Amino acid sequence: MSSVFFSLILSFLALSCSPEKQMDAPLEIQEIAGSTMGTTYSVKYHNIPQGPSYQQIKDEIAKELLSINQQMSTYIQDSNITFFNKSNTVEWVNVPDDFARVVKNALLVAEKSEGFFDPTIYPLVNYWGFGPDKGLRLKDEKKEKKKIEELLKSVGYKNIEARLSPPSLRKKNPLTQIDLSSIAKGYAVDKLASLLRKHQLENYLVEIGGEVKVLGYKDPSKKSPWIIAVETPHNDAHNQQLMKRLDIQGHAIATSGSYRNFIQEKEKSLGHTINPFTGYPQERKLLSVSVIDRECMMADAYATALMSLDSEKAIEWAKKESLMVYMIYREGSDEGKDNQLKEFISPAFRHFILH
Repeated sequence: MSSVFFSLILSFLALSCSPEKQMDAPLEIQEIAGSTMGTTYSVKYHNIPQGPSYQQIKDEIAKELLSINQQMSTYIQDSNITFFNKSNTVEWVNVPDDFARVVKNALLVAEKSEGFFDPTIYPLVNYWGFGPDKGLRLKDEKKEKKKIEELLKSVGYKNIEARLSPPSLRKKNPLTQIDLSSIAKGYAVDKLASLLRKHQLENYLVEIGGEVKVLGYKDPSKKSPWIIAVETPHNDAHNQQLMKRLDIQGHAIATSGSYRNFIQEKEKSLGHTINPFTGYPQERKLLSVSVIDRECMMADAYATALMSLDSEKAIEWAKKESLMVYMIYREGSDEGKDNQLKEFISPAFRHFILH
């Protein structure tokens, strides 16, 4: 997503011990937490006899996150994505495997969504102040419209090609630039989960900026699940009410929302998700979309794709793709008294709700 919102509350017991103590004495649950990708991350897992040390897992997680950032962060001046964006070549450019894989999957979702999810909207994301560069917006409405029309000429997922063997990308339009913030965090969650499985750790919860993947149990002896709770957005972002408690064992969930990061534009509230056809942020009618999938990367991308649509089209597309999805949308005037929150829950999503 252009930005990941903390629209998931992870409902599990906090650990009272410090990482230093965890390294000295094996505990039933280990926790590693920190900052990455402009947000926070948390990894909780059950250690196993003769398993890897806490420090080993911590070091491997740090290395993995550093690698993904270096490949896909537009905020890093010498990252692979920054290099690719600045390049004007239309020849194949060799890139790391992870980078090519994420772009290839982003293009797949772009095609499925008929372009409403589009990884080439980086110039627009930047223009509206949701990227690394600030203060690009023009105050004059006519000039702004002209500028957006100009930026749209380089936008379009068909302007990019990706292949895995050898891992490389190619621009068809030399001015096209990409933004993977709507899929990279989900991919990072998947990579950390794979790292844990490599060490035969089969009871874990991985979370980056609200994107979550779980396997096994919070308490294997009692088969107690890791519980995820989805919150309801209100007009007052500081007043949230828990709505759905989920057991997503063996799955991932990603949420995109427009209720915490938006632009107030005259009478309209515009969310952070950019419409790749108009060049303007979506009006905040669809407030929150949560998607469950086996892969967090795909859940992340699908959630953003749905946020790019109005609620009616989003529901229609979710049904067509048989997505496991929970949507919260607004009916009535933008901020008026007749404002009503509605929800859509796909049949497949209902299976994960705890009653």
